[in-house]
Amino acid sequence: MPARAVEVTARQEGDVVRVEQVIHVSLQLALVENVVKGYAENVTEAVGAFKENAEGVKVAIEEAIGELEDLLEEADELPVSEVVARAREVLKDLRSECAEAMDVVGEIASRCGREYPWVKDLIRDAIDRLRSELERLNEDIGELLNAKPRDRDEAKLYLEKLIAYLQRRKGAIEKCIEIIEERIGDVEEALEEIKKARRLRDIAKLERKYRGLLRKVLREFVRQHAIVWGEVIRGDLLRRFMRLSEFREEFCKRLDVAMEKSLARLYGKTGIHVENLTIDIEFEREVSEVAGQTVISWNLTIRKSYVIKGVVEKVGANTTIHAKFRYLNVTEEVDLSDFHSGWVMKPCKALFDDLTAFNVTLEEWSRTYIAEENITVFEYRTNVTISLPIGCITVDPVERVIVEGTAYAEGDTITSYAVIKVPVVVEVLDVETREPVASANVTLWKEGKVVASGLTDSRGRVELRVEPGTYVLTVDKEHYIHYETEINVQAPKVEIRPLLLEPRPKVEELYNLIYIALAVAILAAAVGVYAARKRR
Repeated sequence: MPARAVEVTARQEGDVVRVEQVIHVSLQLALVENVVKGYAENVTEAVGAFKENAEGVKVAIEEAIGELEDLLEEADELPVSEVVARAREVLKDLRSECAEAMDVVGEIASRCGREYPWVKDLIRDAIDRLRSELERLNEDIGELLNAKPRDRDEAKLYLEKLIAYLQRRKGAIEKCIEIIEERIGDVEEALEEIKKARRLRDIAKLERKYRGLLRKVLREFVRQHAIVWGEVIRGDLLRRFMRLSEFREEFCKRLDVAMEKSLARLYGKTGIHVENLTIDIEFEREVSEVAGQTVISWNLTIRKSYVIKGVVEKVGANTTIHAKFRYLNVTEEVDLSDFHSGWVMKPCKALFDDLTAFNVTLEEWSRTYIAEENITVFEYRTNVTISLPIGCITVDPVERVIVEGTAYAEGDTITSYAVIKVPVVVEVLDVETREPVASANVTLWKEGKVVASGLTDSRGRVELRVEPGTYVLTVDKEHYIHYETEINVQAPKVEIRPLLLEPRPKVEELYNLIYIALAVAILAAAVGVYAARKRR
């Protein structure tokens, strides 16, 4: 089954967009699906036309009989001359139908002899029988036209004779049709055997039985190969000329012009330019067996890279990307006739350079913001079918448009908004001395991750910049107790000063506190004991 994979990445780089495009085309011309089935259909059509022709003659005879019978009923009321004249008109019309039928029989016999000799061998007796009947009918009508009835009775007898004669000829034609149907059955049985052949060597074996089969199948293989590879892709020409550096350079220049013209038509204006266009084409063709049948495969990989200028616009602090380029269809022709006579390429066909599958509003594309890289990725995947002379190409393309910053899209326009960084000023002082605390580590956290951090200066101050939102603020400094609080950051500025940091108690002071606490506890216990004794 023919298939096409398309992957396009358009990345904003400042005021330009860089596009990387990879198209992989894999076409398979299978013996059974593409050639043998078509061969069988053509044979069936040919012998079917033979039967239809005979049935057409039968219908013409029936119509002639009907007209003559009507004329016979009216004969007593019409002049003899009119009766004879009308009868002759009926015969002339029938003779004309007969002549056309003979021509068709000759064409079918000639076609079968030329393309399907074994079919002609198989239906030869039916062809000869029908041809003989038609020739006889044609000759007899010529004689009947010469009859000259002199009165009404002879005219009526003449009509009766014509009707009886045509009834006999109708019976003879019906017998021909029966023979034709029998031969069609024989042909269908033969085709069932042929359709089971899955490899060329199987066809070669059947050649002994079905004369001309191998030659016709091979010719059809070559014909369909020429249609796809030679006419649609022009693969032989591309393969030959893409090896030449001078051709590649000139080809890129002309393709560049074609793309700019297509972009101008797409945007409805000029001033959009394509630069730094490079193209690389890889070819592969082989004859192999796939699933037990002979297959000709073509693999074509096209890699394009280019820069588009004129679609990125600065609007204040924001950036607007006019993204119609995402569904560019290069329909402008590229004239290469100076390299090969008559070679005019349409990129959308020969290079499958058609991205119209992505012509849906950007709201339908998926949107992902990647904070680590500060980019927004718009992505769209679809599935379309493209018809080719040998079948259909199933397309499963994907395109990504990558934009700097936080971006949103509407219709064909992407807007990237400038990221607002709000200054957060923190001043750290000692809670006891009210002196600045230098080299304190001030950190802002969001969802468990560090967003910004810094050390206080000699004035105990530090400035951090973050986007608006809610954060956890922590302050750490040796010999000070860890400080933590939640803050809400909003433009234009947040100031936290003074932030009082409490020193950790010194060891001697801790010991003194412990001694004092113990003394107080002992004294309290003694007072309690004394009071209890006094109550007694």
